[in-house]
Amino acid sequence: MDTFRWLAVVLSTILGLATTRILSGFVSAFKMRRRTTPDWLPLLMAAVILTEIFQFWWALAELLQRPQWSIIDFGLLIALAMTLFLAAALISPSEADLAEGPGFFQRDGRYALLALAVFHLAALVTNWWLWNQPPWAAQALPVIGLAVICVAAAVTSQRRVQATIAVLYLLLGLAAVIVVSPSSY
Repeated sequence: MDTFRWLAVVLSTILGLATTRILSGFVSAFKMRRRTTPDWLPLLMAAVILTEIFQFWWALAELLQRPQWSIIDFGLLIALAMTLFLAAALISPSEADLAEGPGFFQRDGRYALLALAVFHLAALVTNWWLWNQPPWAAQALPVIGLAVICVAAAVTSQRRVQATIAVLYLLLGLAAVIVVSPSSY
């Protein structure tokens, strides 16, 4: 087995755990639907984070052609996967969180957006390191924009602003995935 396949196993394990956290949150929301109305904002952001996880997982195929690997390469990729896991763990509501209502997002969920912002900034560094794509390149602007709006949503306590930013992130994030991700490898 070549080096990349060993790296891919570690990355896939972390991404799989993140996916499990989000899906568990969706199941909790479904189970609690008769007792309380789930807050849509963390569920929307969980779906967004799930999309980011799948896009990152899909993009790993581009690394298959890399001839050699360093500990820095591995560390950067692990940092990306771990920030996605943190975002997934912070945004995924438990049944107790769902019973609390919108207070969950204000208390813990918005920190997921900071983790997501760190993911985007780490992606800039990783793209620079692995692909010689500087963070000031035109291709980096959407990633910087996504990081900035994540921070904006995390630091504001105004629900309307958070909701508007979440919808904006969803639209920009989906557009970025469609434009950046190859449809096949």
